[in-house]
Amino acid sequence: MEARVRVLETHVEYIRSGIAKLEGFAESSKKDLAELNVKMATLSANVAHLPSKGFIATYVSGAVSLAVGALALLSRFGFLTPLPGH
Repeated sequence: MEARVRVLETHVEYIRSGIAKLEGFAESSKKDLAELNVKMATLSANVAHLPSKGFIATYVSGAVSLAVGALALLSRFGFLTPLPGH
């Protein structure tokens, strides 16, 4: 009977040791998550100042339209004629 109690006590010590390791892991995970939340908030604040896809598309299409219009006018007034001999 004593040997069985000793074996059970040994197993309980292993269980306690495992639980202590899990508690340490949980604490370090909690700190990592807090740090991750701060980094996510910083990233969100930095990204909020960037232009949106719609803004970029509008200005790029506007610039292309302006360039095409300018080339059409230059062609119409004869500034884009081929050089003689080419």
